[in-house]
Amino acid sequence: LVIGPFPNRMDESLTEDAYPPELWLNETYEYGGRTYAWRAAVGPVLDLHDLLGTDWGIAYLLNYVYSPRSMKAYLVLGSSGGCRAWVNDELVFSWHERHEEFREDRHWVVVNLSRGWNKILVKVEGAWGRWMASCKLLYGDGMPIEGLVWDPYHGFAEAGRPLVRLGNLTLSKEVAGLGERVTVTLDAANLGGVPATLSLKLRVDGKPVASRLITLEPRSSLKVEFTIDTSEVGEGLHVIEIGGLKASLKIVRRRWGLAAVFTWLAAAIVIILALIYALKRARRRRGSAGGRSS
Repeated sequence: LVIGPFPNRMDESLTEDAYPPELWLNETYEYGGRTYAWRAAVGPVLDLHDLLGTDWGIAYLLNYVYSPRSMKAYLVLGSSGGCRAWVNDELVFSWHERHEEFREDRHWVVVNLSRGWNKILVKVEGAWGRWMASCKLLYGDGMPIEGLVWDPYHGFAEAGRPLVRLGNLTLSKEVAGLGERVTVTLDAANLGGVPATLSLKLRVDGKPVASRLITLEPRSSLKVEFTIDTSEVGEGLHVIEIGGLKASLKIVRRRWGLAAVFTWLAAAIVIILALIYALKRARRRRGSAGGRSS
């Protein structure tokens, strides 16, 4: 799991600013007027530029590893700036001598793994070049350790905390005509150990237009839907956002294409022919009625 970017005062933030993730475990944190949430990341090498949208800041990497026995291992770290690491909430490494391009497997740190679950928290600084980080557990010869089981969500289940993840925000259409309705869907999952209640707000260009309250049982998921009435939003390119997930919606005033014109003409011709036919029948009836009366 990854969270950030928190503010970076260069090396001072790395060593002196203890941001909430290194103080306690929670699904989200409020800091500096902003809400931070853990997001899934697949490693061991992480492109934080892609994940966080910047090359500057402080980020935390969190994972839990199950060891079948107590052992010594190498915690192998890579970063493009300074970094710190904790194993089971004990600081085991801190480095901030210089900033340079990312190099995988830069630091080899001997750590003690307990039998059972172990918490690994890494704090990394983005300040130079593309923001990257890596984290592995290896033997001294660089070989992977057999029998380890990784589960980044273990701590949330053990602590009896919810962990809601949102993803796959999609629109039923990315270009819609004015007056049409667009369905917005996203997936919500609770990866934690207790039920979670969450208020989701649909925002268009930063303004809330709808909300839904959902409840998720532990280890469950559901698909959430919202509907946008484009006539209430107006023409133009709009940013659709739910829980930090964003998509673009373009609303246009539909012009009649050739197919629509031909369809309209065909319908008009049919109506005209029907009227002509009805008028002729009416005249014949009047003529027949006049002949009989004379």
